[in-house]
Amino acid sequence: MSATQTGRDADYYLNLRYPVTLRELAPEEGGGYVAAIPQLGVRTFVAVGETPGEALEALDALRRHLIPELLAEGVELPEPQDERHAIEQYSGNLVLRIPRGLHARLAEEAKRNGCSLNKLATQLLAEGLERARVTEELHRVLAGLAQPALPAGELPTARSHRR
Repeated sequence: MSATQTGRDADYYLNLRYPVTLRELAPEEGGGYVAAIPQLGVRTFVAVGETPGEALEALDALRRHLIPELLAEGVELPEPQDERHAIEQYSGNLVLRIPRGLHARLAEEAKRNGCSLNKLATQLLAEGLERARVTEELHRVLAGLAQPALPAGELPTARSHRR
């Protein structure tokens, strides 16, 4: 359902408080800080700055620019959720169906490492998610390097910024 279908306008979404992530960039990443709004899309709602304050200010400017544009395009925006509420929706139990060969390989690896199959699977899933996050961030950074620079003070459009 789009904003016009829900009767909510840009001001409604601009006044919501979405959780923001702030991370210091390593020198090999160019230094500075990167701020993002994961619930709205880390590839779209992301900004950098030399200081934490600059990164957060740039993110707020981008948010104020993109939310009205996305709503005008009919994009549905989620309402913010705090992490605790989001996590409470899950029991922590996950049942998987996997090929027997993979099951055997996992069991052998767990035995070799002296841990339970559950612990090994949890560790491998967490490592895989982190690897995917790092790969996505790397693609975002590389895509940003490949784009021509915008004139000073000009903000990207939602259409040109989304990937």
